[in-house]
Amino acid sequence: MGKTHLAIALALKAVQHRYKVRFTTISELLSNANRAKKEKKYDSFLKSIASPSVLVIDEIGYFNIEQRRSQSLFSNYF
Repeated sequence: MGKTHLAIALALKAVQHRYKVRFTTISELLSNANRAKKEKKYDSFLKSIASPSVLVIDEIGYFNIEQRRSQSLFSNYF
């Protein structure tokens, strides 16, 4: 059994218990963060990833992510 399979199973169990769940990959999350920053919609992006009760981020550590890309998710933009 792989990590992704386990993450999906846990997310499914949360949905069955009526939790709001979002499943994404780290690549997708960082791409969306960078796009939101460019479009000046970063605040709404942050709200969208913070809104579910359970956030599953798959493939963390699987890819070597550029420091610049990863910092965009954790930095404040004003």
